[in-house]
Amino acid sequence: MFLGNFIEWFGILFSIMLALIVVEVWTKYNTVESLVDKEADALISLLRFARFLEEPRLFKKLAKAIDDYCQHCARSNELTPNQVVNHIEKMEPIFAGILKAAKTGKLPFAVNEMIRCFDEASDARGDREALAKQHIPSVLWFMMVFNSMIWLLGFFWFSFQGVNVYVTAFMLLSTTFSVVGLLVIANDIDNPVSGIWKIKYDSFASACKEIEHMQELLQA
Repeated sequence: MFLGNFIEWFGILFSIMLALIVVEVWTKYNTVESLVDKEADALISLLRFARFLEEPRLFKKLAKAIDDYCQHCARSNELTPNQVVNHIEKMEPIFAGILKAAKTGKLPFAVNEMIRCFDEASDARGDREALAKQHIPSVLWFMMVFNSMIWLLGFFWFSFQGVNVYVTAFMLLSTTFSVVGLLVIANDIDNPVSGIWKIKYDSFASACKEIEHMQELLQA
């Protein structure tokens, strides 16, 4: 009776802790991915405002700088840590293009919007990098693994008191698989840029296509 009550109450506590961790890492994963979309959208908006200036040479240079940056970001999952450059260094040519746009003296509202979009993209990049580096503390992971082992051991012992060995074996395997699987998945999602389930950078690939389309319109 005591063991049955222990498994029930301890299982409830363990389930709540596991659910909170899964929700936390999944929220972080979705937030990082939404910041990727926000960054790419801001850069495209920046280039759209640059078209108002009617400066073909400046537009081409700015488009190339943004395209290079987006292509680099789109290949983020293929790059090694040594190949990932500082985002400030990679965004410098874009900022240089905005400075040249400001010096033309044309349409201050368009230049102001370009600056706003650049700040938005830079902030989104900084936020997603900072968020991706935040992880569930190692102590909490240790407690989760330790608690899962205690609960599973108690569950195993209690299950062996059953009569049907096949039902018991199925319950043990399915429970172990579920607990271990959730812990592994949560730990992997907690590393959105280096785990198996990495965030997608499709927004930057789409941005490259949009830039190519705008350049074709300029040449038409």
